[in-house]
Amino acid sequence: MQIVITHASYADANKAALQLVELGAMTNGKVLWRSTIAETIARIHAGIRFFVIHDGEYIAVEIVPATALRDAYLRTGADKMTFDLLRHLPQLPKAQGSLLSW
Repeated sequence: MQIVITHASYADANKAALQLVELGAMTNGKVLWRSTIAETIARIHAGIRFFVIHDGEYIAVEIVPATALRDAYLRTGADKMTFDLLRHLPQLPKAQGSLLSW
């Protein structure tokens, strides 16, 4: 299964370095799905492939394994030291009480 990520939620938008909290997809102003980073990592381990679209190309999202100093995290193959596609996605709206996560 292949899923496109279009939006993200961040822990504190006022900090210089944004921390991803959720990923998701929206179309026509409606949230199609949302998933925490831990859920997304688990789904990748289960065989689901996630992508972001950048300059018309599908870029795969991959897991960077945990180390002694850092938990596992997500990145794309196009990320550089100074640019991170996932942290440049538009903001997901806050979850409503009746909205189900994917």
